[in-house]
Amino acid sequence: MRIEKGFSLIEVMVSIVIAGVALLGLAGAQLKSLQFASNSFNYTVALVQGQNAIERMWTDLCHFEHVNQSLVVANNENVANLYPADDRYQLSIFPTVYNDAATPAADRRDVRFTVSWQDERIKDTTNALNQITLVASYVHVPTSPCS
Repeated sequence: MRIEKGFSLIEVMVSIVIAGVALLGLAGAQLKSLQFASNSFNYTVALVQGQNAIERMWTDLCHFEHVNQSLVVANNENVANLYPADDRYQLSIFPTVYNDAATPAADRRDVRFTVSWQDERIKDTTNALNQITLVASYVHVPTSPCS
C-alpha cells in the first residue's frame, strides 16, 4: 500500500476561506485608515485656514478694536476678508467674553476661531472630530494710528 503525501481538496478549500476572511478584515482596516487619513487632511487644512484668519486679523486690528467690534457679522468687508475662500470649511469667530472682575477691560482681546468641515464618512454627533478651535490674543492698539 502506497501512502501519498500532500493536501486534500477539503484542506485547501478551508485554508482559502480562512485567508479570504483575514483579507476582508485587512481591507476593512485599510478603509477605516483611509477615512481617518482624510479627516486628518481636513484637520490640517482647517488649522491652516484658522491660522490664516488669525494672521489676516492682525492687519486690521485697529479697525476691529475701535471701529467695528462686531466680529460675528460676515457682511462687513473687513470680517468677510477673514473667512476662507474654500467653501468646504466654515469659520466661526467669537470674541471671548470675560465674566470676572479680575480681568481689566483693557486686557480683553482674546478671539476664538472655530473652523469646521463636513465629512459624512466620520460619524460624529458632537462635531468634535470635524472642527478645530484656535484662540488668539491680540495686543491693545491705541486710537491715534487708526485715523
